[in-house]
Amino acid sequence: MDPLLGKGLYSIPEAARIIRATGVCSGSTSNVRNWAVGYNRRHKGDVRHYSPLLLQGAQQIDGDYYLTFLQLLECRMIGKFRDYGVSVAAIRAAVSVMSDRFGVQHPFALRRLWTDGKRIYTDVVPKRLKDTGMRDGDVMHDIVSGQGAFDSVRDFFLNNIDYTDGVPDRLWPLGHESGIVIDPQRSFGRPIDAATGISSSVLYSMCKGGTPAEDVAKWHGATTQVVKASVEFESLAA
Repeated sequence: MDPLLGKGLYSIPEAARIIRATGVCSGSTSNVRNWAVGYNRRHKGDVRHYSPLLLQGAQQIDGDYYLTFLQLLECRMIGKFRDYGVSVAAIRAAVSVMSDRFGVQHPFALRRLWTDGKRIYTDVVPKRLKDTGMRDGDVMHDIVSGQGAFDSVRDFFLNNIDYTDGVPDRLWPLGHESGIVIDPQRSFGRPIDAATGISSSVLYSMCKGGTPAEDVAKWHGATTQVVKASVEFESLAA
């Protein structure tokens, strides 16, 4: 069985397109490539290579790089942090600590993350303290230093993501009410109408060709709302 089956698979441009459509300003194709693959920078005449920000970098298939659904969510979170002003160095430090302290392979797919624009916070209890009686949610702390958080932190609970046993399994890029879902178990993780399974790009293309949203909805057994949401999503992702 293909080990990538049910995990979704997104090229770098596809991932960037989805990330931008969720309102992440930093989600350019070049940024996502840097975060997922790594990059080179010239420094005082020398070229330095910087590893990916993702703990598990993008996979190369037939010469192109692809992200899984969880890696897509991680890049989305990295983009949100960058939008709020968190430095690449701070993000890189948090990834290193989280992988060791929490024993997770996709640290930025965690639900419980916050920032004050400089540091990254969580209220997840480290593995070494699980036996002390502490529970997730008891104390919010700076991931790297362990210091407590202040009132200036911004809430980063990802309300547009569904979780099962703490693992994200669906993204609603425009919110649950839109009806557009990205589910790695359906249509290979492409954006679809959750009710009918019709691709958002198909609904968008028909409207772009001049067909009224009401007619497109009727022909596909969808709602007019989800057709309009598809147009909004695909337009934002363009």
